[in-house]
Amino acid sequence: MEHNLKVMKTSIIQSGAAALFILLSAGTFAQKDTLASRYPTPASYDSIKLQSGNILLAYREGKLGVVNSDGQLQLPFIYDDSEPAFSNGFLKIYKNGMEGIINNQGKLIAEPIYQYISTANNDFFIIRLNDKYGTISHEGTPVIPTAYDREFVFSDGLAPVELNGNYGFINSKGEVVIPYQYDKPANFSNGRAMVTLNGESYEIDKQNKRIVPEKAPKTVKEAKAKDAQRKKHTD
Repeated sequence: MEHNLKVMKTSIIQSGAAALFILLSAGTFAQKDTLASRYPTPASYDSIKLQSGNILLAYREGKLGVVNSDGQLQLPFIYDDSEPAFSNGFLKIYKNGMEGIINNQGKLIAEPIYQYISTANNDFFIIRLNDKYGTISHEGTPVIPTAYDREFVFSDGLAPVELNGNYGFINSKGEVVIPYQYDKPANFSNGRAMVTLNGESYEIDKQNKRIVPEKAPKTVKEAKAKDAQRKKHTD
C-alpha cells in the first residue's frame, strides 16, 4: 500500500512537472512568436512589396495594402500598385489608372484621383486633374487650382504658366506676378527671364520690366568713361 502511494505521488509530481513544462514552453513560444513576428504572418499576404520604417506594403488577392508594425491594417487592400520606392519621404500609389500619395508613415496624403502627381518638389506636389495642372501641399491641401494647360516648374521663386495660349508667371502661392501676355517664356534665373512677344525675344526682370542690354563702348575714351562711372557708383 505504501509502495502504491509513493508511485502515485511520483506520478502526480511528474505529471505536474510535465504540465508546468508544457505551460511554460507554450508561454515562452508565444512570447517569442509575438516578438519575432510583429507583422501578421507572411501567409496573410500573397507577396510583400517593400518594408519602410514601421510600415509594410503587401499584396492580398492581387491588391496592395499597408500594415503597420503592430500588425494593424493601416490602409486596406484596395490599391492596384505603387512606385518601387519612396521619394522625398512619399510614395505614389495607383488605383484604376489614377495616382495618389502616401507618406513614409503609411498615411494617405492624397486619394488616387489624379491623372498625374510629381513628387520631385520639396515643398509641394504638382498634380494633373481633368487635363489641367495645379499643386497640393504635402498635407494634401489644394494650393494652386488645377487651371493650367501645361505642367510648370518653379525657378528663382516663379514659374511660367500657360492660360488660353498666353504665358505669364506665378509664385508658389498661385498669385499672378507677371500677366498672361507672352507668346513664349523661359524660367527665371538670377532675376531675369527670356520672353517672346509678337516675334521679338528679350529679357525681363521680376517686375516685368524689359532689360535693355548695355551697349559696348565704341572707343577707348567711351570705355574709360564707363569705367569711371562704374567706379563712382561703387565707391
